[in-house]
Amino acid sequence: MNKGPFYSIKEYPYMDIIQANWMVFKDEIPYFNIDKKDSMMSRTQSAWNNKEADELVNKLNTNNNWVKGFFEDVEWYQYPLFYNGESIGNSHNVCPKSIELLKQIPCRVAGFSLLLPNTKLPIHTDNTGPSTNTMAVNMGLISLDSRLYIKYNNQVNTIKNEDGKLIIFNSELEHYAENNDLNNIRYILYIDFKTE
Repeated sequence: MNKGPFYSIKEYPYMDIIQANWMVFKDEIPYFNIDKKDSMMSRTQSAWNNKEADELVNKLNTNNNWVKGFFEDVEWYQYPLFYNGESIGNSHNVCPKSIELLKQIPCRVAGFSLLLPNTKLPIHTDNTGPSTNTMAVNMGLISLDSRLYIKYNNQVNTIKNEDGKLIIFNSELEHYAENNDLNNIRYILYIDFKTE
């Protein structure tokens, strides 16, 4: 099996249903009210499939808004959809078709993610990859001029986001993303799924 940064959908054929229905996800992206971004709840990087994440999900059960990402000075937001087999908060009402699709794969965590125009995420790592028998996915919904970068074997590997294209990758490796469009928000679907 591939041990590099990017993986083929052929290795995880059950993910075909997500890519084939990318327009369903795009059509259900919740409205982002940029004027209310300063009042949105935020999350920490360590809140991911653990007790801290459980506590965050409980708080999100009354949340109907986007959530600020864990980089304080970066305009990066997520709309949580799914956590360990269950929809989060009101997502089953806001995004019902998306939730039904996510129930058909071995999904641990999923949500929409956005980067405001001309925004770059700092280099970081996540707890999703071979050591936890999981893999990360970014699927472009409104991709624009955006890219994902992953450091592997002392090289930075680049892949361009494309609408409807599933990118499966090992997010335990150092990585970052950027939206180079100067006027428009970049939206993706992100998924953390089990490989065993």
